[in-house]
Amino acid sequence: MRKFCATGIITLLLVHPLLAEGPIARSAGREAVRLAGESVPILNNWRAVQLLEPGSTIVVTTADATVVGEFVSLDGSAVTVASHGATKSITVGDVQMIEKRVRRGSALAAVFGAFGGLWLGGAVAFGIAESSRCSRSCGAEQLAAWSAMIGIPIAGGYGAWRASSRLTEEVIYLRHSAARP
Repeated sequence: MRKFCATGIITLLLVHPLLAEGPIARSAGREAVRLAGESVPILNNWRAVQLLEPGSTIVVTTADATVVGEFVSLDGSAVTVASHGATKSITVGDVQMIEKRVRRGSALAAVFGAFGGLWLGGAVAFGIAESSRCSRSCGAEQLAAWSAMIGIPIAGGYGAWRASSRLTEEVIYLRHSAARP
């Protein structure tokens, strides 16, 4: 049993750094987009940027810098991004690319997590029902059993989806001159 637990802990500790995205991964992705040229659709308008909700995590790339932060607003002349407690306004003419960070997870993992939670929730509810010896009112025990049968599968499905998910950056705006050198 100790070997099994040790293997699980080591796996969890080693997998997370491999899936983490940092500045090198973002730079490699942008370079791949630049070299691919036609493989990424070139968006010629601000429609996707105008549809961004405030608070969305975005990456704005200019010729001089890359700003990672939360989208605040967009007007005719600038994109405003909140980064590290300060807001930065980036002139629309300077923007070469805007990427939106989206969390993508496995639906199959969520289904298996929900089925595992259903099994575990049923076992917990059965244990609660068997251990309670109430004569007049079993309200608290019934609430606990129903909570286990409903809550554990939901938590299992979400937990499995979250564990299998990763943040991806989707290009929502790319200026023509940024696509080809």
